[in-house]
Amino acid sequence: MKSDSAQNNKINKPLLNIGELADYFNVSQRTIQRIMERRALPFYCIGKSIRFKKEDVDNYLNKVLVESVSK
Repeated sequence: MKSDSAQNNKINKPLLNIGELADYFNVSQRTIQRIMERRALPFYCIGKSIRFKKEDVDNYLNKVLVESVSK
């Protein structure tokens, strides 16, 4: 099991790989791949590596936020 500080260190990196993003979202890597296929989240291809910019991830999360009814 990963510690909270190890998880926070990954999240604070400027670029995340698919596995780190899946951990951050608490979803499978396949779910991240589906998001990529829909081009819903920008990503970078660096050689054969895929990376996600933390700022883009935060913007994506704001777009998919469903507000509560009682707000």
